Amino acid sequence: MPIQNRFIRYVVYTISTLLLLAVAAFIYIYSFRDELKQQALQALNKHLQTRIQVSTIRIDVFTQFPRVSLVFDQVEVQDAFNSKTPLLKASHVAIGFNVLDIWKKNYRITSLKIANAESHLLINAHGLANYAIIQTEDTTSDDALLLNLQHVHLDQVTFVYDYEPAAYHQDIFINKAVCSVNLLKDSWEFDLQNEGTVNYVKSGKQSIMRDKPMWAKARIVYQVQDDTWFFEQTDYRLSDLNFTADGYYRFGKKYDELKFDIKARKTSITHLLSLLPVKPTELNDWQSGGEVELLGIIDGKRSQTTNPNLSLQFRIKQGTLANSKRNISAKEINCMGKLIIAEGKSELQLSSLAMRSGSSQLSGQMSITNFDHPYIIADVKGTLSADDAVKLMLSEYVQSASGEAQFACKVQASLKELKNPKMLSNEALTGKFSLSLADIILKNTETRIQSLQGTVSLNKDLFIEELTLKTNKSDASIHGYVSGIAPMLFAGKPAGIFLTLNADQLYTSEWMAGSSKSKNKNDSAISIIQSLTLNMKVNKLVHDNIEARQLTAKVQLTEPGIELTDLNVQVFGGNIKGNGRLVRYSDKPDAVTAQLAYETLDIKRLFSECKNFGQQDITSEHLSGILSGNIQMSMPVNDKNEISLQGLTALVDMHLKNGAIVNYEPLKK
Repeated sequence: MPIQNRFIRYVVYTISTLLLLAVAAFIYIYSFRDELKQQALQALNKHLQTRIQVSTIRIDVFTQFPRVSLVFDQVEVQDAFNSKTPLLKASHVAIGFNVLDIWKKNYRITSLKIANAESHLLINAHGLANYAIIQTEDTTSDDALLLNLQHVHLDQVTFVYDYEPAAYHQDIFINKAVCSVNLLKDSWEFDLQNEGTVNYVKSGKQSIMRDKPMWAKARIVYQVQDDTWFFEQTDYRLSDLNFTADGYYRFGKKYDELKFDIKARKTSITHLLSLLPVKPTELNDWQSGGEVELLGIIDGKRSQTTNPNLSLQFRIKQGTLANSKRNISAKEINCMGKLIIAEGKSELQLSSLAMRSGSSQLSGQMSITNFDHPYIIADVKGTLSADDAVKLMLSEYVQSASGEAQFACKVQASLKELKNPKMLSNEALTGKFSLSLADIILKNTETRIQSLQGTVSLNKDLFIEELTLKTNKSDASIHGYVSGIAPMLFAGKPAGIFLTLNADQLYTSEWMAGSSKSKNKNDSAISIIQSLTLNMKVNKLVHDNIEARQLTAKVQLTEPGIELTDLNVQVFGGNIKGNGRLVRYSDKPDAVTAQLAYETLDIKRLFSECKNFGQQDITSEHLSGILSGNIQMSMPVNDKNEISLQGLTALVDMHLKNGAIVNYEPLKK
């Protein structure tokens, strides 16, 4: 018990002594507060070549004891140009002194803290810096204020940096930073560690980076005589990319010189994508794996008219990239790459490229030169599975499919040429595709294509050498070409499609949109066609109850319907020639218009196969005879794609031979 009492007394005495010392220090410092403020302001004015405005000055003894802080509130530091925008505007700036130094009346600053501030740094078009406000002295002098600071803290500080000779703008937010500073006569030394956000980086008119989290640890040395910044022992994290960038940046009157060695190892594809000038949330749905190695050099001169050279080499090994929302899943990505941006030259090279996606695979190489006016050279080949094609490109129109397409494609043209078919040569875009597809189910139709096989070649335009397709009832072959395929792929411009269809038999019910009124008529698979001319030759065409033979016609997709010209068909026991048009509406029934010449039509078959035109007063059972003549008509088509006499308007020149009305009860009466 006595031992415990002695221990308690010892603790109490120790705490009491410390409190007494703290109180004594506070009383002493408070009694000399005016002298402390005066000495600090005199030293600041001596070492800073600018004007400082302060709202209030107060002393903080206990926050960082045994350091005593002189706190400046609402601080504005004028820049070297006396411009309207201050070099520094801060809510609080705290300058720290050691208690023992104050006791000895040696007012040497040991710490600095800046909070809730914004700093505007500028190098103007003449190469002059607005932050050249410090008068450096040798540390051997007695008044070496601001020369050796072991504790510099930045808390929520924004740095805006403009480099006018190269139209470069940078906006960085520092959330927390710790730094030691040693300002000598010939050099300034910084040991820095910080974390924050790169708000915005812009070079010229090009946005380079936006809203990227950052972390840095580096030793930075500034040589005053050479006006050169050296970056050593660097360790950076920008967004998700970890890398080092050791080197130097030397300012000059006519131009600046710089050289940095960049290294990033064991990173990933999404880490590289995170550097793109997009918001981080836009990359949240992307996941990647594998390894990416990056080595590079930035060196050269920088001025208003020149930029330094950038040379990067990278390798992707067994990479993966996936986005579930976009149905993208690539794996086994391997490639070697090089990025070169130099005076008058820019080039991206991808060699030994190989990747898989589902059951699809791709290999090849490509390069893009002259980024201002891109010129593309690519040579790729591979296999694209039908399932992957549906997920990537056709999910709006195709429900499912099986099989694959083998392809080999070459591109050698500028992006401007690829967007303009008149500028494109035959050799600019070449390739060959072999299709072997099956079980293709189109959305919003009853179509199920059992097989689709054939060959397609690419030679500026897309040439369909011959495609054969089979459904449950239809059997057809297609050949033709698609003009403007490159502008469609690279500029989103509509392509012209010119096809010839030969069919032994064709059932329209397999190709029409579903009958539900809730379905949008434009959801039909035919809506993927922007411009179409189709020459048809069909031995047997069946539409609902109508069966036609030896049909030839030209079909053109128009807005907002389908136009039929040069029609010649054997139907209803006779022959019909002429033109017609199907107009689709979103707010009322579709309409058919036609100008037809008909010969020897069996009127009984006409009414029977047309389902008595939607009425039951006079039916096929009541009629007989042979019709010939001409007709101009317009009639609505209902949601079941059936024509109806309701709403029919017609101008008819008709000749009836052997006509009769039989078994019609009203006539019997």
